[in-house]
Amino acid sequence: MKETNEHMVVYVTGLKPGSKVNFIAGAYNLATIKSSNINEMVNEVIVALNNFDWQVKTVCGDGAKSNTTFFRTKCTLPVKDFIPETHLLKWGLDGDFLVAFKHPVTGNPVFVIEDPPHGIKKVANALRIRALLFGDKPMRAMMLQDIWRAIELVDSGSDSNLIAETKYTDEHFDARNAAKMRVYLAAQLLSNSFVNMIDRVCADPIKYGQDVLPKLPANSAARTVILKPLRTLCEKMNRLFDLCNSKNPDRNNPFVKILRHNGAEYVDEFLGIFAWVEEWKASLPVDDGGKLLDVHSFLTNETYTTVK
Repeated sequence: MKETNEHMVVYVTGLKPGSKVNFIAGAYNLATIKSSNINEMVNEVIVALNNFDWQVKTVCGDGAKSNTTFFRTKCTLPVKDFIPETHLLKWGLDGDFLVAFKHPVTGNPVFVIEDPPHGIKKVANALRIRALLFGDKPMRAMMLQDIWRAIELVDSGSDSNLIAETKYTDEHFDARNAAKMRVYLAAQLLSNSFVNMIDRVCADPIKYGQDVLPKLPANSAARTVILKPLRTLCEKMNRLFDLCNSKNPDRNNPFVKILRHNGAEYVDEFLGIFAWVEEWKASLPVDDGGKLLDVHSFLTNETYTTVK
């Protein structure tokens, strides 16, 4: 018998906000996990659940490469089947991106997503490791680290030092594996705390001068221009992470509204976030075949697909 090295578990959880439904529907021991294995097991579980009148609406998995490959190859239904093309064009988006497949028994759509914690971790790791650019403006974790250190140095012991900023350590910006695997570090890195910190050093370049921020210009306007893409990335990813918290029963949560309504306007904030990601990608030079000249200036294809 071949030795099993991998273990795959399929959980079922309710989509309804506040749902306590959560149980194991399948567990598999495998020599290795491939997208083809995942496809067979997912189909088996979907059909088995259907026999007990459980209708699978969404398949969600972590950011492993085999899962991402499965999602990409499994989907056959484009987003324009669910959101009117006219509404997508409002945001400058085409509707050809595949987001779902047909239920093997009922034919109803089954949507695929990567879970938000792994998605936010992928983006944070890109910020730590890759030489990200928006046009010619850099976006790096070390830039956030410099800003955090400057504020800590200038405001240390003063009343203006915000409690939220004291949670940060150098580990938040670390590209080594231990830090890269921690979701809470990623969520705190791409957060409104850093949006606020960027605003502070831009608003007061005298207080946070070049003695503590030598890599930034001395005037407010120039700082704002340079840091705008990085600020926007933190703002958009923080909001995306919050929006995907479907367990939040707050009726003002747009994700909850999507679950309760069919109106296309409820996805506007999601589309706005992705429209900015597309603007970011379009800001970078490409070759004659449309491929990025510098692949390290943008997200990896897997991370880009995860955000989509």
